[in-house]
Formats: sequence, structure tokens, C-alpha cells
Amino acid sequence: MTWVKVLCQKRVENAAMRLKQRYLTLIFPLLLIGCAPHPGSGEWLSNTPNDQFTRLVVSFDGWAQLHAKGGDEAAQRCFWSGVERNEIQLKCTVADNTDVELNYRFRVTASGLGELMHSNKTIGSFDKQPE
Repeated sequence: MTWVKVLCQKRVENAAMRLKQRYLTLIFPLLLIGCAPHPGSGEWLSNTPNDQFTRLVVSFDGWAQLHAKGGDEAAQRCFWSGVERNEIQLKCTVADNTDVELNYRFRVTASGLGELMHSNKTIGSFDKQPE
């Protein structure tokens, strides 16, 4: 009688292992897709001399920094979140006055150009830097 129990237990264990393998085979590609960086992430440099900001650094971990003309330090520090496939929302605070909070949108165009917007107006145009 014990050999029947052992045989049944092995069949159940093998079925469970096959189910785990199938599950992982189906789920793993979805996890990889979810971890792909947003097109807006990376370092962006202004391509227009009149822009208020000369550099935008969008980190993969949800942080971003806006650098103003003539400054090496970030003028604004931001949290970002994806709004659409090619657009992020930036919630920023001014470095020297954290009580001031500003909201921006950053969009990557079909041609790969980055556009920074505030109050639905484009305030900067950026080129992505190679990593």
C-alpha cells in the first residue's frame, strides 16, 4: 500500500513542478516588459540657447533633476511618473525653497526630441544624450 502513496505523491509533485514552470514561462516576459525604462528616462540637454533649463536628468528610480542656466547643482528636484507611453509628469520643488512646488510634463516626440511643458506651454526642447 505504501508504494501506491509514493507513486501518487510523485505524480502530484511532478504536476506541480510542470505548473510552476509553465507559470514562470508565461509571467517572466511580462516582468521584463514592466521593467523596461521609460523613453523619457536618461540625460537630456537643451538644444535651444533661450531655454530656462539647460539639462534634465530623469533617473530610472522615479527621481529627476532640472538644471538651470549657469548652475551645476540642480535648480529643482522632482518625482516623476509615467503618464503615457512617451510622456512623464514631473512634480518638482525648488532647491532653495522646498515650499514651492511646480508641475511639468516631459514628452518624447516621434523624432526622439524631448519637450518640457509647464501650464500646457512648451518651455524647453531637449536632445537625449547617449548613455
